[in-house]
Amino acid sequence: MTERLSNLMGVTSPWYKTVLDFFPKLKSGSVEAKAGIQIAEIGVKLDLDVSSGELQIQQISSKALELITRFRLNAPTYIMVDELEVFYINDQQYQRDLWMVRDLVFSVRELNRKFNQYAIPIYIVAAIRSEILYALRGTGQEIERVVEDNAEKLNWSASPKNIHHPLLNIVRKYLTFSEMKAGLPISAGDILFRYFPNKPGDRSIDTVLLDNSFFRPRDLVARMMAAREVFPNERSFSNNVLERTSGEYGRLIWIEVVYELSATYRYEEIEAIEALFLAKSPFFSKNDFGSRVDALMRSSSITRQLLTRHTVDELLKNLFRLGVIGNEWTERSSGRLNRWVFRGDQQLLLDRQMVLNRALWGKFAVRRRRPGGSSSRSTKRTS
Repeated sequence: MTERLSNLMGVTSPWYKTVLDFFPKLKSGSVEAKAGIQIAEIGVKLDLDVSSGELQIQQISSKALELITRFRLNAPTYIMVDELEVFYINDQQYQRDLWMVRDLVFSVRELNRKFNQYAIPIYIVAAIRSEILYALRGTGQEIERVVEDNAEKLNWSASPKNIHHPLLNIVRKYLTFSEMKAGLPISAGDILFRYFPNKPGDRSIDTVLLDNSFFRPRDLVARMMAAREVFPNERSFSNNVLERTSGEYGRLIWIEVVYELSATYRYEEIEAIEALFLAKSPFFSKNDFGSRVDALMRSSSITRQLLTRHTVDELLKNLFRLGVIGNEWTERSSGRLNRWVFRGDQQLLLDRQMVLNRALWGKFAVRRRRPGGSSSRSTKRTS
């Protein structure tokens, strides 16, 4: 194995020592380098002067960009950069990871500009979550302007909520592909109603699927995956299947939420946040939530640490920004109203009743009665 790698990389034995020696050491904006080391040759060389034993990082960057302008391709090439994640372990690591993501975004922009300038058909597409973008605000660079000027925002809530919503069309394509893969005849008519009931309970299927989600494609895929795991032999997503898989569905959705929360909170703090919703009413006021926090603080040192870094208001606003909670309240003239970030609402109203996202009710085994004893029904949006 080592001989193959040595031949491939053009390095004489002991190859591993040469490779380790090659890696530069960063020092105050420069790179310590050694002359005469060559691992592989790809037709061109950087041709850098390393006689001083030190290179400025800008030198390497400029030379690399110069090489890029020599690329010649016959067909367009797309480079996808995904999973730009930041997790909170400690302050130093968290800040470092944020800087890395920030610099990667700037690099993608500059490389795309360079490719465009020299008519090189290479296109780099980077995907960054809104939660990571929010965290990048404190890095001292105008990262939001870069993203706003060059990006397309995926917003699934812009379309009216009805049976023809784009998210439900994704479900249709998923079902059609599954039929083709299984060698089944393609369904006549609307394939959605072959596998889902038209009105589960007293609500339309679009209301059931979309209101119990974060308005993301993967939520509806998770809904079907949960049904497959719990009821592998069922032939449709009946009302019974949807109700009895709410716990598994909520668990899958919460995994996604944990990824989002980990951009701001430590894992043990996320466990404390879970405890604030477990077996509680999904409807609550700011004072109710504060009482839960106070009760948990008496028995949990992690919760006390959490509240030293974040106030209750900050925690609620962060949960709203991720779609974990929203506003839902009743007005005499307008009936029941609601506000959710994934439907375009930007701020949580701390003086209004709040509610846990219904996609998570099964996960947290919530008590489903509203304050006052009434059951949950559909609500109107307010801006």
